[in-house]
Amino acid sequence: MASRTTPSLPDELLAEILILLPTLADLGRACAACTAFRRVITDPLLPPPPARAPPAVPPRLRSLHRRLPPRGGAPAPGPWLVRDTRGGRFVLDRIGGEDDETFTTIAVCDPLFRRYVILPPIPQDLAAAVEHPYPINGRRRCDLFLAPCGEEGTQNSFRVICKARCPTKLVAFVFSSVSGHWRRIASPRWSDLSPDMASVSVLSALFLRSYAHGCFYWRLLGTNGLPNLIVLDTTSMEFSAISLPADYIISECVIVELGENRIGM
Repeated sequence: MASRTTPSLPDELLAEILILLPTLADLGRACAACTAFRRVITDPLLPPPPARAPPAVPPRLRSLHRRLPPRGGAPAPGPWLVRDTRGGRFVLDRIGGEDDETFTTIAVCDPLFRRYVILPPIPQDLAAAVEHPYPINGRRRCDLFLAPCGEEGTQNSFRVICKARCPTKLVAFVFSSVSGHWRRIASPRWSDLSPDMASVSVLSALFLRSYAHGCFYWRLLGTNGLPNLIVLDTTSMEFSAISLPADYIISECVIVELGENRIGM
């Protein structure tokens, strides 16, 4: 009896089928099911499906800026720069002709499903709180990163935090995809965070952002040379400081989650 063979699907057609899976977890299980699925899901060089359907694989990051539209009326915008990633999403920004180096054009991308959204600019009445911010990351003057969605969020929601380090205070804003608006986080003066920090200099950078148990952590070396940890609680959206022993000499560190809501460094 003649053997029966199952014709193989072209990768492009298989990609269109796999992209219909409802969640990333389902896509991960499909990736582990067989080598053919894994090859299609993980191959970054796979040509995208026709324009009528979204692609099934993450595009290469270096070409993301080609798929994002230029800001209307902005002459010669710069390239998109990836600032952070969380949960399969990326937050990017770029400096356009209408932007300054403090407040850039911000986008959140989901490369797997080829979706993106351009965030509205931070309202001027909120942005006015940023005074003489120190530069970070080359020309940028604000740190951008993704935060957990919070209790009001859904699987498809996200939050973006924009943080500026000014000489006398720390200023931050949060955008929620649920509300579609920016709001200002309580912006404490450095002296409110710690009596040892009346101000910070351009050299007193916030280093090595870590995340554990709902909080972000940065190492800060104050003008007095004493090490501190700056903490942002994403539940209350409030900043605080943890003073470290004066004899600590920390060049690199990371905050990790331990059991029972404890952290380690």
